[in-house]
Amino acid sequence: MKKTVLTFVAVAFGMSVAVAQTTPQTDQQQNTEQSISVDKMSDKPEEAGRRTIKVEELPQAVQANLKSDEFKAYKVVSVTEVKPEAGAATAAVQYEVALADGADAAAAAPSVLVLFDEKGKVVSQKNPSTLKGEEEEK
Repeated sequence: MKKTVLTFVAVAFGMSVAVAQTTPQTDQQQNTEQSISVDKMSDKPEEAGRRTIKVEELPQAVQANLKSDEFKAYKVVSVTEVKPEAGAATAAVQYEVALADGADAAAAAPSVLVLFDEKGKVVSQKNPSTLKGEEEEK
C-alpha cells in the first residue's frame, strides 16, 4: 500500500511539473497591408473612388464642352469618373477624360488629360508625357 501511494505521488508530481513547463500557443500570423499601384489608363483593377465609364454616361455639359472648338480636334480615348474622397474639400464628382490628337488616335495614346467638374467646366488640363517624366524623377 505504501508503494502504491508513493508511486501515485511520484506520478502526480511528474505530471504537475510537465504541465507547468508547457508554453501557451500563440498565433504567429502577421497582419500586412498590401498596396497596388495601377496605371490609370489600363484595364487593371480600379482604384477606390474611380470607375471607367462611357462617353454617353457623361453629363450633357461635359459632352457639350468636349464637342466645343477647344477639344474638337481630339478623339476621346477613355473616360473615368472620379468620386471625391471622404473629407475632401470638393464634394462634387469629377470626370477625367483622356484625349488623343487626330493623328495619334489610331495609337490610342492619350496626348491630353482633362479633368471636368459636373457642370462641364475644365478643372485641369495636363499632358501625360510630362506626367511620366515627373514620376520617373521621383
